[in-house]
Amino acid sequence: MTALLPLLRRRCSGGHTAGALLARAARGRSARRGFRAHGQRSAALRLDSGACGLPHPQKRATGGEDAWFICDNTVGVADGVGGWARKGIDSGEYSRTLMASAEHMVTVATERPTPLQVLTEAHQNAQCLGSSTACIVQLDDAMLRAINLGDSGFLLCRLHPDEDARGARKWQIVHETLHQCHYFNCPYQLGYGANGDTPEMGEVYELKAQEGDVIVLGTDGLFDNLYSEQIASLLDTVLPSTQEEHNQLSMDKIASCIAHTAHEVAKGTKTKTPFAVAAQQAGYEYLGGKMDDITVVTSLVTGDWAQK
Repeated sequence: MTALLPLLRRRCSGGHTAGALLARAARGRSARRGFRAHGQRSAALRLDSGACGLPHPQKRATGGEDAWFICDNTVGVADGVGGWARKGIDSGEYSRTLMASAEHMVTVATERPTPLQVLTEAHQNAQCLGSSTACIVQLDDAMLRAINLGDSGFLLCRLHPDEDARGARKWQIVHETLHQCHYFNCPYQLGYGANGDTPEMGEVYELKAQEGDVIVLGTDGLFDNLYSEQIASLLDTVLPSTQEEHNQLSMDKIASCIAHTAHEVAKGTKTKTPFAVAAQQAGYEYLGGKMDDITVVTSLVTGDWAQK
């Protein structure tokens, strides 16, 4: 992602605010870019989640500009807007701070906050220069709640109830988010200061989940290179069709498979990708993938409380 909103110009304050402290914590964890925490709450259903982050090859030294967290049936991804690098700003610092703040709120809350509440507080606490897209998904028993702002997003996938001619059940997309963009390659984005987009501008979702559902959460590095149907087809390849076999899986490995597939497509120059189609519709001559940071979080909705 390269384009940033021109009005996001306000500099960081010098006070020792909660946001500043979280920024320091995020810088210390920047090599991971991801945050995991284990809450104490219980529910009839839970998320078994894993993640994979692949920085742009030219950004490996800094860990890239994406960030993610997994915490207490809540997962999130953020994609720092790369245009800040032209101003000498670490484009990943804001996304890392945003996700660290979101993880912190979920961890310390005495009552489960909604994704909008999480994103709103994270936005308030992320007091460093930069901007980022964000997507946060939460499972509360069988209710899936989410907020998405920008061109990250998620898919809710479910096995089709009927078998095909070979006796296999295929994964189908029950729901997918829509991208929010001001114009081509300039998504809605949160940033520090009074200008720019706000969490309330994000799309809020409430969906019924079922045991065995799989949620695929990703930044634009995923969705710019793979169509939703291709991601569902990957699930057909790497995921078994029974709940019992699901429980033997590593969701980290599923996320890794999807992320590396997107990375391979990003290297191509002749593929008709979602990004290429969008570029052509915007009047650009473009074909092939788009090399970028790629972050994928996969979550299995399960009632099995055995920790892996």
